[in-house]
Amino acid sequence: TRRPVNPLSEAEMSTCQKTLLESYNRASDDYKEKTCLMDSIFYSLCGNHFEHSDIGEVRAKLYIIGRGFATRVEAHVPKRNELGALDTLAVFLYERRADFDSVFQEMKQIGKSLDAETLVKIANLHGKLVQLLHGVSDKDLTTFAAKYMHCHCPSIPIYDNEVKKMLLVK
Repeated sequence: TRRPVNPLSEAEMSTCQKTLLESYNRASDDYKEKTCLMDSIFYSLCGNHFEHSDIGEVRAKLYIIGRGFATRVEAHVPKRNELGALDTLAVFLYERRADFDSVFQEMKQIGKSLDAETLVKIANLHGKLVQLLHGVSDKDLTTFAAKYMHCHCPSIPIYDNEVKKMLLVK
């Protein structure tokens, strides 16, 4: 039999809420100090250059997102000819821009609310993007795809190894 959970007293609840609020405020201040400007640059870059119709824009996004978000995409994409990994990926995205832009057009429909239906759409779009990326590498590009999608549509959550670990904690 299950025993009833003892609710927190008002004093304990107040202390818990105060601790959570302090933690949130510290995280918010830390974000503003260290990350906010960087995020606004990522979002602006991808918002102003949403599609993959210009090789220079594609290349800029890949270098800035790939390295700025520590995606390790360079370790997962093999170099081709005399091109480095990011340039190989840029050419790949550019040459298949119709396929990639089709997925990204669907992403434009994602609102700011993350209900269950929206999360299913995001997961499906992420799967499509990862599948398209298999054409350039047989390695797992799940993290790169999630971060690349997030920069183009900030309401899409980032799913990487850190998040995976948190979700798997029992």
